[in-house]
This record gives sequence, C-alpha cells and structure tokens, in this order.
Amino acid sequence: MTHAARSNSENVTTLLSLIAVLVMGGMFITLARDLGPVTHAARTPAPVPVLPDDANVVHEVQIRFDQGVALLHAKRYEYAATALQRVIELAPRMPEAHVNLGFAMLGVQQYEDAGNEFNLATQLRPEQANAYWGLALAMEGMKDYEGALGAMRAYIHLSTTPDDPFVPKARAALWEWEEQLGRIKGPRPDQLLQPQPPAPKTKSAGAASHPKK
Repeated sequence: MTHAARSNSENVTTLLSLIAVLVMGGMFITLARDLGPVTHAARTPAPVPVLPDDANVVHEVQIRFDQGVALLHAKRYEYAATALQRVIELAPRMPEAHVNLGFAMLGVQQYEDAGNEFNLATQLRPEQANAYWGLALAMEGMKDYEGALGAMRAYIHLSTTPDDPFVPKARAALWEWEEQLGRIKGPRPDQLLQPQPPAPKTKSAGAASHPKK
C-alpha cells in the first residue's frame, strides 16, 4: 500500500469513528479508573474573552475543539491531542482546551503532561471543576496520593451539579487513596451503602426441635 493510500485509509477510519461517536453521544471514557466528567464542563467553549477576534480563527477553533471532544469519546487519544494542541495554539487561554488535552494525555498514560494541562486550566479558571478531577487522576498515576486527595476534594467542593454522579466515585477514590497512605481500613463508603444480606435466623431455647420418634 502506498503512503498516500495508507493516509487516506487512516483518514477514513478516523472519520468513521467521529461519525459513530457523534451519533451515539454521551459516552464516557473508562480506563483503570473512570476518567469521569471528561467534557462535563468542557464540551463547548465558554463565552469568555479567550478567543481571538479573527472570525476565521474562531471557526477553526470550534471545529478542532469539537474534533478533539469526539476523538476523546472514541478513545483516539493521540488524534484528540493533536486537535486540541491546535486549539491551544490558536487560543492558549481557553481552559476547556487544556482540560480536554489533559484527558487525552491521561488516555496515553502521560501523567506528568496531563497534570501540567490540568494545572494550567485551574490557573486560567479556578472554578473549572473537572480540571481538578483530571488532576487527581494524574496525581494518582504518578503515585502522588496526597496530591490526588487534595485535587479530588477540590472537585467535590466545586461540584454544583445536583446529584452529580461523579461525587460518590470521588468519595470512593478518596477512601482508596487514604488506604494507600495507610490511614484507614475497612469497607469503602460506596460499599457501606450496599444492602446487607439478612442475618441467619436462630432458634430460641423454647423452640428447640425434638427428634422424631
């Protein structure tokens, strides 16, 4: 196969992945730990003055950003990183782009690079909750459980979504990291909520059975 044919084949594969993800929608990426709200707050750039004035540049930013989100959901992390790096070249102060690039770096287990992107996002927008979730996972990947605890607590504090499904997962992660540090033992908080089997019935002394005659 020629280089041009191989390149076209790869482009078609990527396009089909994009279409499949856009049709299914709402999927989240999972690794050893659920990556969580990958684009919960970063699906669409917020209307803040972080974009250039050039309409053509803004248009490309939106296209590349959407590509990055779709490729994240398709677990095409390297392609997603390429699209999001282009977004950051054009709009370096867009926190959502740094968050999503951080999740792409988590996908290829580049934990230090992921942590750098999440930190940049929190500097640009301190209330960007899902940046702290990602930062916690990056810290976990680097075995920095103290850092992971701090970042995940920040996520819980900043979560304003009613019945946020990721808060129980965040609390379970806190327990696991505390356990890794040797501070606690016992069942995880989510395990405590599981229904317990009924205790076996015991016979009273007055209801003792007698052997049949």
